[in-house]
Amino acid sequence: MKGSEFFSQTVTVYNWMDAREGERWEAVVLTGVCWQEQYARKLGGKATPSAEETGAGKLYIPFDVKSGKKVYCPPELFGKLGEEAAAWTLRPGDVVCKGEGPLECEGSPLRMLAGKGGYTVTAVAVHDAPENLAHWEVTVQ
Repeated sequence: MKGSEFFSQTVTVYNWMDAREGERWEAVVLTGVCWQEQYARKLGGKATPSAEETGAGKLYIPFDVKSGKKVYCPPELFGKLGEEAAAWTLRPGDVVCKGEGPLECEGSPLRMLAGKGGYTVTAVAVHDAPENLAHWEVTVQ
């Protein structure tokens, strides 16, 4: 999916870490994603959330997304990594914000991002075929 104008946006993903000293969040900036708001237009009306959709938005992340020095790790393995692992994952409960958000996070990223567009991941679907279209479809609310 490289080179596609469709995948031209940036997001920050905050992964929850079960650290020895308590709750901790790790951030990764992903460049080369597609964010789509889910709204329906009523005739003559304002944009309202679509009844058919369950989330506030969809995020499409190609498997070859740019993520700095961090690498993707499946959720079932992510929790087993050490605290200093250079990895990121996608799972319900993680937090996403549009653009490049702060990388340091004290407490909940949703509190930190209040009024700035913080969304909670509610579902992640893996689309792995064909290879050149492989991506994650992330529903956020």
